[in-house]
Amino acid sequence: YYVMGTGERPLAEGGPAIIAAVRAVTLAFGALVSIVLLLVGSGVLYTGL
Repeated sequence: YYVMGTGERPLAEGGPAIIAAVRAVTLAFGALVSIVLLLVGSGVLYTGL
């Protein structure tokens, strides 16, 4: 039995919420990196650098 924080929810109950939050952050970060790479690539092609 493991309790995080104030002990309102044990890890067994809070685990799925933690996994969902990590998944959402990972997907958002991946999307952001993809957009940045596309913009940088477009800039390189447009400017000829």
